Amino acid sequence: MRGHSAESHRHQHQQITDDDKEKFLDLIGNGYTRREAADALGHTARKFRALCSPKSDNYDENFARVYADL
Repeated sequence: MRGHSAESHRHQHQQITDDDKEKFLDLIGNGYTRREAADALGHTARKFRALCSPKSDNYDENFARVYADL
């Protein structure tokens, strides 16, 4: 079941880890939307969107490439 947990809300202000990125991509590959996947990991969809934007300080070229291929 998709939804918010108390645990996920505690992590919304933490940085996205490499493990979070991997889990996020797995969730996207399994049909989750960006928002659903981000919520499931306790982050905002905006943080993951920033990883895909070359204009962002948080840009991750490898992550963006894999995400675009999904």
